[in-house]
This record gives sequence, C-alpha cells and structure tokens, in this order.
Amino acid sequence: MELILLSLPIGNPADLTQRGKEHLEKGGLYLSEDTRVFLDFLRRNSLPIDGKEIRSFHEHKQNELDKYIEMIKESGGATIVSDAGSPVVSDPAFPLIRACLNEEIEIKSIPGVSAPTVALELSGLPPIPFHFHGFVAREKGKIKEFLESASQQSGTHLFFESPHRVKTTLEIISEVLPESEVAIGRELTKSFESIHRFKAGEYHSHADQIVEKGEFTVAFHVEKQSGVNNSKITKLAQECLDRKAHPKSVSKLLSAILGEDQKALYKRLSKED
Repeated sequence: MELILLSLPIGNPADLTQRGKEHLEKGGLYLSEDTRVFLDFLRRNSLPIDGKEIRSFHEHKQNELDKYIEMIKESGGATIVSDAGSPVVSDPAFPLIRACLNEEIEIKSIPGVSAPTVALELSGLPPIPFHFHGFVAREKGKIKEFLESASQQSGTHLFFESPHRVKTTLEIISEVLPESEVAIGRELTKSFESIHRFKAGEYHSHADQIVEKGEFTVAFHVEKQSGVNNSKITKLAQECLDRKAHPKSVSKLLSAILGEDQKALYKRLSKED
C-alpha cells in the first residue's frame, strides 16, 4: 500500500512527464488540492476521469487525517496532487505523508517541474546552498525579520510572493539587503515568463519593468559573512573592549553581525580582554 506524490506542470502542460501521464491513465483514489482544477487538467489533457475517485485534500482538511488514512487503506493506496507543481512544496501533503508513515504506508514520488528549482536555474545566482521559504509573511515588520534572519544564512534564498505584494517586498529587500543580488521569476514556464536580475539597492531603476500580474518566485543571494578572525572586525572589537565595553555585550553584537555562536565569541573576547 502506498501514497504516491505526483507533480503536475506549473504552467506548461507539455512538462507533464511520461511517467506522470502513464500513472494518470490509471484509476483509483486521487486526493486533490482543488478537485475542479484537477478535473479541468484531466479534461484538457485528454486523460480519463472514469475509474477515478477524486476527493479534495487541502490545508483546511489537515485536522481530518484519520479519515483520509482510512480512505487510503480502504482503497489500497492513493495518489495526491496539488493544483500545480509538487504536492509537498508550499502545498498541503506533508501532514498526510507523516500520518501515512506512522501507519507504515509507503511513500512514492512521481516527480516533475517545481517552481523553486526553475527559479534557481534561471536566477544566475549560486545554487549551493539554497534555502526555500515558501510564502513569506504579509506584514512589513515580519518581512524585515525574515530578511534579517536570512542574512545570517549564506546562500541563495527563494520564496513565493503574490503580484499584489511583490513590489512592496522588493522595496523592503532593497532597504534591508541593498548589496544582495536579486532575481525575480514571473509566470515560470508559461508563455509570458520573465526574469529580472539586479542588485537589491538598484531596485528602483528596475521597478517599472516588473508587471504585477501572475505568480512570482523571488530569489536573493547572501554572501558568506566574514569570520571573527577578520582583522578589521577584531580591531573594532578590541577598541570596544579598551573603552570598557563588556565582552558579553560585544559578543552579542558580533554574533548578530557574523551569525556565529555568541558563547564562543564571548570566550575568545574574554581571553583577549
């Protein structure tokens, strides 16, 4: 018995894999984020509906996991899909996967196109390491907190954003991380796909080119922070200590700047003091 995670195209129907198409020819229990969207997809791609039991499974159904586990057991297995892309990436399958594993139901994947990987490929930013954050918060204060936290993790960061908020979010990135390289992917794999690349601090000279329609994936790169051995930082820290600043306060400041362990910094500064 198994739960199959089946990825659907994110925009271009031709991106459905041969393996995915062959599986969708089969009947059985299908769990879909939106049954109407899934049925429309099947019709447009001349895939059979007869023989399929199609049930909805979305974020508001996650408190009914026991019911879905019973459905899967009664059907001898199931396939789960989202409206587009992977049913796990920013979509609701994860809690069901955990519940299935607890019931010793095997998990299988029929992979396909996923927006974060497409955006990473097209961004021109370093691909390793990369961090995917799903959708970020809507409030400006929360977005700033997210960016400040991300700035402590070197690598390329990716997240989804709505067309109504993308320019506000880019404005905040330009303020918080002006030196970061940014890439904006819009309507990826679709006919009107567009990619904009620029330094965050230069956002205003690119803002008019960004059309506020469709789906966006935003990527920005954070350079690896210098270590505490950096001579300039060490010299500034020593000057603070010479002026009677407490090593604990200095270590907290350096930890926030460098993303390094505060206790380790404190021990080193205490020795130098």
